[in-house]
Amino acid sequence: MRKNRKKINEILGYLSIEDKDKFLNDILEAIGKSKNESNFDAIDSCIDDWEDIAELNSIPGFRDRVWARFNKLKDAGLVS
Repeated sequence: MRKNRKKINEILGYLSIEDKDKFLNDILEAIGKSKNESNFDAIDSCIDDWEDIAELNSIPGFRDRVWARFNKLKDAGLVS
C-alpha cells in the first residue's frame, strides 16, 4: 500500500482542485467496491486511471491546448 501512497501524492500534484475532488470521490467509490469484493482491484484500477490523467496534466500546456481545441469544435457546432 505504501507504493500507492506515493502514486497518490504524485497524482494529486498534477490535478486541479476540481479534479482532486473528482479523484477523491472516485477513490471513495473504489474503496467501497473493494471492501464489498474483498480485494484491492477497484482501488488499483482507479489509481491507474487517474495516474494516466495526471501524466497528461503534467505535460506543459496540454490542458490548455485540449480546451482550446474543444472550444473550436464547439464553436463549429461539432460538439455540445
